[in-house]
Amino acid sequence: MINKKNLKYKILIFLFAIAVIFSALLSFVPISTLCDSEIGVTSNCSRVLSSQYSKTFGILNSYLGLGIFLVLLILTISQMKNQTKRKESILTFGIFATSLFALYLIYIQLFVIDQICKYCMVVDISSVLSLITIAYFGTD
Repeated sequence: MINKKNLKYKILIFLFAIAVIFSALLSFVPISTLCDSEIGVTSNCSRVLSSQYSKTFGILNSYLGLGIFLVLLILTISQMKNQTKRKESILTFGIFATSLFALYLIYIQLFVIDQICKYCMVVDISSVLSLITIAYFGTD
């Protein structure tokens, strides 16, 4: 029999690991290497990552994502091993906050910049899927 709590945390660990990996790519791989497949061609990804919306409070969103998702990943692993109400509350708040921000960033890409960065979308969708995961499984 599958433990429902462990399944929830395993799904969250998977989603946060994806978000960490793609946030790290966005943080440390040069935009030209990551986004521009042809010399002299500026991709949608480059346009998104160089837009005025690529920073929050002067910090690149990719750096914020890397830090936040790394904390959420570590917290989820800790919660899976030793569950406490406090960690669950912090985890739930973090997922809710990152999902709201992800929905905002998706809106910005689709309707304001009118360009989509596939790497950004992976991070944003992972965040929204984590919210769907806790909505489905509930909180402890």
